[in-house]
Amino acid sequence: MSLLKEFAIEPAAIASWGNYQLLFSDFGVARGRLLARYPKDWVKQVESLVGRLAAEFKIPPVRAKTIIERIHADKHKFIPARRNYEPTKDWLANAEAASPVFDAIIASSNPRNAAAVLAIDDLDKTGTRYACRVEQKIPRSGADLARCAQLLLNVCTEIKVIEPNFNDTESRFKETIYELLEARATVPQQLRRFEIHTRSPEVFRADVQNAHFERAFASALPAGTKLKVFFWDRKPGGEKMHPRFLLTELGGLKSDYGWDKGDSAEDTTIVSVVDHAIYDQLWLDYSETGTAFKLRTGDSVVEFLSANKPRKPL
Repeated sequence: MSLLKEFAIEPAAIASWGNYQLLFSDFGVARGRLLARYPKDWVKQVESLVGRLAAEFKIPPVRAKTIIERIHADKHKFIPARRNYEPTKDWLANAEAASPVFDAIIASSNPRNAAAVLAIDDLDKTGTRYACRVEQKIPRSGADLARCAQLLLNVCTEIKVIEPNFNDTESRFKETIYELLEARATVPQQLRRFEIHTRSPEVFRADVQNAHFERAFASALPAGTKLKVFFWDRKPGGEKMHPRFLLTELGGLKSDYGWDKGDSAEDTTIVSVVDHAIYDQLWLDYSETGTAFKLRTGDSVVEFLSANKPRKPL
């Protein structure tokens, strides 16, 4: 199961200052919850409601400004809902009928006593619908590792796999990459960036590494996607490249034993969410302009395009 939950919040249920304070800080990958833009103009609807409350003197202008600024700025908390919305029905009726179902729906009320609906005035943050397990012990297989990240993979367009011991010739590493790519095979957005970050071998030849990685992954990549592999060295007196991460543009996960398959069916790893401030730094560290580690030479990055052709439009 995914380590993350997808929530839908009725615009009217978060537009007041008290409810905004109660809810908004609980969202983002680091908190285990992502907020679906449902419907597509959800942000505009909340902004309109907040403006109306401010005009009616039911919320101070400075607080209204804060709410509006944060829902526009904190883009990492939101994901596209990709569900139908019928304008002739009210918001709650749409959310209850949405497919696939939301993990939880937060609304002004729950008139039909639906199990997935949490009425804002009765919200129990310790309840199973709302509470999240942001650290889980899972079987150490490519499929289980991908399932942990499923909600992120459903919506991301950029992926960075941080695995210091990555070896493209070993099936235990390749399996997870294949599973990650397969998990987002039906995602409509183009995978714009896919990167693997690993330690540089003692003997490094860019042409050899490029041939190895292209042979292993070119046919698995979505059409139009480029794979870049970064080979990092430790700086003198610098930190060691050790923790293993899966990073996307929304946030990241950490796997204690890495992103490779275990040696036996009994092997497990603990996967957890990454604090957002730490994630921001990791995203910078593992980039071509990062300063935590060093690229040994100018050719310590290999890259190639998918071998697949774009699908013809229907």
